[in-house]
Amino acid sequence: MKWRQGNLDRRQAMGFVAAAALGWSVRAHAADQWPVRTVRLVVPALGSPTDVHGRIFAEMLGERLGQRVLVDNKPGAAGNLGMQAAAVAPADGYTFVFAIASYITTNPFMYQKLLYDTERDFVPVSILSKAGFTFVVREGLGIKTLADLTSYIKANPTKLSVANIQPGSLVHLAFESYLRTFGGKVEMIPYKTSAQVLQDLWGGQVDLYPGPVGSTRQFEGNGKARAIAISTIERHPSLPEVPTMAEQGVPAFDFYGWYGIFASRKTPPAIVERMNKEANAVVASKEYREKMIGIGAIPVEPMSPPEFKKLYLEEMAQLGPLIKSMNLVIE
Repeated sequence: MKWRQGNLDRRQAMGFVAAAALGWSVRAHAADQWPVRTVRLVVPALGSPTDVHGRIFAEMLGERLGQRVLVDNKPGAAGNLGMQAAAVAPADGYTFVFAIASYITTNPFMYQKLLYDTERDFVPVSILSKAGFTFVVREGLGIKTLADLTSYIKANPTKLSVANIQPGSLVHLAFESYLRTFGGKVEMIPYKTSAQVLQDLWGGQVDLYPGPVGSTRQFEGNGKARAIAISTIERHPSLPEVPTMAEQGVPAFDFYGWYGIFASRKTPPAIVERMNKEANAVVASKEYREKMIGIGAIPVEPMSPPEFKKLYLEEMAQLGPLIKSMNLVIE
C-alpha cells in the first residue's frame, strides 16, 4: 500500500513538473507572439525634450515590433500624474512608461504625497540614454573656465545669481554638488521657463544657468553667453569644445539624468525580457544614436533589468541624503 502511494506521489510530481514546463512554454510562446495589438507608452510630459525623445523611441520600437507604439502624454506634477496612470494600468504587457531619472531617484525624497511607489508599482525594463548638464555664464562676467567660476564665487559669496527652473531637479542637484566641493554660496533665482532664462541671461539680469545640454546649446548663439563645463564624465559630441568638470579639477564628477522604460509590477516576466531585448536593439542602432546626440542626449550601454535597477538604487542612495540636507520638500 505504501509502495502504491509512493508511486502515485511520483506520478503526481512528474505531472506537476510537466504542467509547470507546459505553463512556461505557453508563457514563452506568448512573449514570442507579443505584441498582437497596439502598445501604449505613457510619457509624463508634453512638448518637452522628454516628449520628443519618447516619440523617437516609440516610432523606432514600433518598427521593430511590427505594431504601433502609441504615445500617451500625461504631463503634470513633475511626472507624478503620468507615473500614476502607468501604475494603475493593466499589467498585461501593453502599457509601459517612459521615465526620466527624477521620477525614480529624486521624487520619492521630495514629495510628501507621491502618487506612486516605484518598488510597489513598477519593474525596470531598460535604460535608453543619458543627458548631462552644462554651466552657461553670461559673457560680461569674464568667466571662461570652471576655475574662473570657482574663484569668482569664493571671492564674491552669494553675489553670483543662478537661474533655477525647478528646485530639486537633477540639474539643481548637480550644481549644488559642485558648490559643495568648495563650500560655495550663490543666489538661486526661480524661473518658470528656459525662454525666460535665455532673455535674462543675454540681458545681464542673471549670471549663470545650469541646464540640460539640449536646451543650453541655443544660449551661445549670439556670443552673449558661454558654456564653460559639462557635468558628465565625457564630453558631448554636439559640444566637443566644452570640457568636463573632471577635466577642470573636479575628479570623477559625473552627473546626468537618464531616460528609461518601466512596466507595471505584475507584467509577465517573459514580456519584460522581450521588451528589454527590443529596446536594447533600438539603443544600439546608429539612427537612434544620431537622433539622441541631436537632442542633447547620448545612448548608454545596454543593461538587463537587474542591472538597471542596481544603477538607480545606487543613485537614490546618493541623492536622498543630498535632498534631505537641502530641505527640499514639496507637499
